[in-house]
Amino acid sequence: MGGSSRLRLHSAFVLRDILICSLIVGTTLLLVETQLRGSDAVWRGTLCQSNSRQVGMALFMYAADYDGRLPASAGSFTGMMTSARPYLRDDSRFHCPETGAAQSADSVGFLTPGLYAGLPIAAGWPDPYLGGKTAEPGSTVLLYEARSDRSTAIAPAYRHSGGAVCLLFTGQSFWVRDFRPSK
Repeated sequence: MGGSSRLRLHSAFVLRDILICSLIVGTTLLLVETQLRGSDAVWRGTLCQSNSRQVGMALFMYAADYDGRLPASAGSFTGMMTSARPYLRDDSRFHCPETGAAQSADSVGFLTPGLYAGLPIAAGWPDPYLGGKTAEPGSTVLLYEARSDRSTAIAPAYRHSGGAVCLLFTGQSFWVRDFRPSK
């Protein structure tokens, strides 16, 4: 009789241990999955910045071969891709990883403002956004994430946690928060 109650007590103890371990493992997996999801978004943002730098470098190489000028077709996505393609090994660099590699009406990728098309890449030309001022390489956007193919002012696509990746004429890539008022 003593052995039977010992066995029952031992079985209940093992069941309780299994339930506690399951709860701990489940909670740990939930926390890890949450962290991985967050790191995946950080990875895509970093890859997007890398892509923008590489496309910017391709535009600089293009300019070096064409008297220091940006492509005349740089204001359109297709034109920029056509002009800069020989300087990149992979067309996927023209797109943000948030949109995938395919071009569509909603996932253009990166654009150069159409106002800069055919202009010299060096500083000294009039700033199209600040009348009467000279463009400054350290504060002028060369390339930005775009949702549609426009040839007017900069209209970024805010894809990364409410922000967009932009590239300055100096080659510095940065993240800009969406300042549009929420509806």
